Amino acid sequence: KIGDSRADLGEACLAGSSFAYGGGAEGEAAGDRLRARLADTDAVLHNQDNREHDILDSDEYHQFQGGLALAAEKLSGRAPRLYHGDHATPDNPVVRPLSEEIGRVVRGRATNPKWIEGAMRHGYRGAFEITATVDLLFGFAATTHAVGDHHFDALYDAYLADERVADFIADANPAALAGMAARFEMAIERGFWSPLRNSTRARLAALARPVSLADGVVSFAVAIAASAIIGLVAGIAAFRVMHATDDPQLEVAISVVAAYGTYLIADRLHESGIIATVVVG
Repeated sequence: KIGDSRADLGEACLAGSSFAYGGGAEGEAAGDRLRARLADTDAVLHNQDNREHDILDSDEYHQFQGGLALAAEKLSGRAPRLYHGDHATPDNPVVRPLSEEIGRVVRGRATNPKWIEGAMRHGYRGAFEITATVDLLFGFAATTHAVGDHHFDALYDAYLADERVADFIADANPAALAGMAARFEMAIERGFWSPLRNSTRARLAALARPVSLADGVVSFAVAIAASAIIGLVAGIAAFRVMHATDDPQLEVAISVVAAYGTYLIADRLHESGIIATVVVG
């Protein structure tokens, strides 16, 4: 469990952030000054100046903004307003309430069928990325008041209520499936989520069965072996074709096509394109 209460998390943020750097200070204790400033805080804004990622694919967002919000709430007795600043287009910055930004990411990326399909093409790693999205939404629920039942409902519907996606995660990364179900259960236990469906709790209990170390090792080994076999077969085929020609330029072209083609084939089969490409080399 991540802390026993919001106050515990706020104190953890204060303990880890109470040091000053710059202006001649190198890790100088400044807890009193930080507490004084946060006790008078009305709003916490986090700016993002790129679109390479979003607030539900990195834990730094909820650790920073959520941690400061919890610390301010602990010290002042009131929850500050939370905003997300989108500065990806410098000439047209957009500031949204954090709850609105979370909803935008949930709808636009996390539950987007195109993103889910893309993640599913990456096998073991793709299943991990899907599960991580649930973990990071939970992080915001634990540190802010910006996450609603509908956000958890949306992820549950897209990942576990959808049998095809759930079966993919179960096959590609059983530990990720168990971890996701356990995180959803924890959200219910902590009061962050009241599921829309009455059947949700029973399904989560069935899916949250811990995966043994042996099961995890076997699953990982199978993924590596399958990727290696794809690379080996492609490598043998490329070697035979290259052996039949004396043209150096053609040999180079064959090696490039073999490497790139092997990656695409492994990726399409939900295996590791990187491992397959290394083996074909």
